Amino acid sequence: MVKDEQLVQDLLNDIQDAQGYDSDVLSDKRAKSLDYYFGHMSQTPPGRSQIVSHDVADTVHALMSQITTIYKSSSIEFTPHNEQDEEQANLESEIIKTVIENNDEYKVFESATFDALLQGNGWIKVGVELESEYLVQRIPYQTDAQARQIETAVRESYDVIDIAENINTQGQMELVINYRVKSNNLVVEAIAPENMLFTGYEDCTDLDKLTLVAERKLFTVSDLIDLGLSYDDAIACPSYGDAYTEGARARQGIYAESLSDMEAAQEASRLKETFICYYLADTKGNGERKRYRIHIAGSTIIDKKPVNYVPYVTGSPLPVPHRIPGQGMYEIIGQIQEAKTYTLRNFMDNLAVMNQSRVGYLKGEVDVEDLLNGRVNGIVGMDRPDAIIPLPSNDIGMQAINGLSYLDQVRTQRGGAALDLNNSEMQIAKASALGAANEYAAKEKMSSHYCRNLANSLLKPVFLLVHKVMREEMSDQIQAKVKGNWITVDPATWLPRKRARVIVGMSNTERQQKIMTLNGIMQQQQMWIQAGLDGVLTDITKVYNAALDWIAASDVTEHPETYLINPESDQAVQAQQQKAQQAAEQAQAAQEQQEEYASAPLVIETMRLEQERDLKQQELKWKYFDTISDNEMKEAEMTIDATEKMINTKRGGNSDNRGKSAGAA
Repeated sequence: MVKDEQLVQDLLNDIQDAQGYDSDVLSDKRAKSLDYYFGHMSQTPPGRSQIVSHDVADTVHALMSQITTIYKSSSIEFTPHNEQDEEQANLESEIIKTVIENNDEYKVFESATFDALLQGNGWIKVGVELESEYLVQRIPYQTDAQARQIETAVRESYDVIDIAENINTQGQMELVINYRVKSNNLVVEAIAPENMLFTGYEDCTDLDKLTLVAERKLFTVSDLIDLGLSYDDAIACPSYGDAYTEGARARQGIYAESLSDMEAAQEASRLKETFICYYLADTKGNGERKRYRIHIAGSTIIDKKPVNYVPYVTGSPLPVPHRIPGQGMYEIIGQIQEAKTYTLRNFMDNLAVMNQSRVGYLKGEVDVEDLLNGRVNGIVGMDRPDAIIPLPSNDIGMQAINGLSYLDQVRTQRGGAALDLNNSEMQIAKASALGAANEYAAKEKMSSHYCRNLANSLLKPVFLLVHKVMREEMSDQIQAKVKGNWITVDPATWLPRKRARVIVGMSNTERQQKIMTLNGIMQQQQMWIQAGLDGVLTDITKVYNAALDWIAASDVTEHPETYLINPESDQAVQAQQQKAQQAAEQAQAAQEQQEEYASAPLVIETMRLEQERDLKQQELKWKYFDTISDNEMKEAEMTIDATEKMINTKRGGNSDNRGKSAGAA
């Protein structure tokens, strides 16, 4: 069995031989790329122009502005194992997205993308860290026995730091409990490339197969004591220094010199250099290597434990097949920056010469102080007219401008036209809309290429690694909000996943082109449906799909389905059935009305006959009434006549009697 002393010595040897350590090629490239970014280039002699062209920084900034926009509309989804796994794969994809977003996704990927564009590789670490939260709880009690019972229960359930008795504002006795709650939290963070070391063999791009992957990490003496070292061992650890970490110095830019001399006054706050190593080691001497996580400071092992994987991911905008280090803008644009800086300096020097040309003078005949004071239109004292003789100089202004333009073209060809697009509106203002779109699209191709490489080499591996870390190291259930709903999941029950599908977002020009195309498709679909080709050439489901893509391309929301109803959903099917029923009822009513209209002449004739019948019946009734009335009138007249006759008869008789009576008298 290999002892720890031998293991430490082997590990230190591999660290010193690793790529990125001390002043090897990779470390030197990292430092120079940062120097070029900050404009720290070789100085010219005093009196010469010190101007620097910032092509590397400008290109990185322009690419960042485009790539981060594409990132925003990109998505990654796990590939299902089979048809039954599709729903679970989608659920896990949404959970991983939520977890990454909660770990400040924008800052992490922006930092790693910046490093990758500048230095060739961005690094991201995914892990689980034990975090402690210190809490205080106050519990009132009545008796000492109750207090002891509460204290016992609290100590059994929590990591108690201190328990004290107190009287609260209501005059009650209470226990003041200081305790600590520990939890495992997923951490996703970007690592500065100059702090990453690795060693392995050629033709290997898998970090899990490398012999050593290590991160240089600084801790204070106090932090090392918290990790388990004694005070003396912590003090003895190597102090922080940037003598051989040129990349760390270069990243500080103009603050490098001031920070290198800074050291904390108290020993407990001074920085110590450590390495967190993921090391394939043969600890038994039988030729079988296993992966260990070894945290080492100098020759002191702070922690050692076996692990199953390397928790780092690295990606590049221009990956080189069969090797870890990729290429960034420093390697692509660095020479252009050197050439433009050289040209600019000569151009500025030439301008100074042309503004104040060199002259020769006769010694003793000219006041040298007047000649050298540089005053515009200043007076120069001289004893004779020919005491000053102008020296010839060549104006290189036009040649310098042409040279700078040529170098800009080369920069565009090498690094893409992201920087040129910042001013391209004025260049293509007179072009047609189609020509403008085509020109933008052509210029954005290189930026899209970089973005796709980063998405596949950086974002996708992080997505898979987060899933793996959660599955293997998150022992507790977690809650996540997926599409507006809170759900509880247990990552330990997930199946391993090694495949994912990257859907890279679109650039601004690509998005506008897609929106225009989708508008045309939806208009054509409407025409087909109106022409009666519904179900033959297109249908409402195809229109729904086009509308989803249209909303997604507009970048209004990450969930375009919130604005539309799926035609295959229960709600849509029910609505379609109701509309079909209403249409059937309307058709039935229309048919009945049409039949009614069709039978209108017969109805009219029937109504005429009925009216004539009614009129005849009415005439008969009137005749009947007239007959009855006539009869009644006649009968009345006859009755009256008869009555009158009777009256007259009676009157006549009475007259005779009155006559007889008068005669007798």
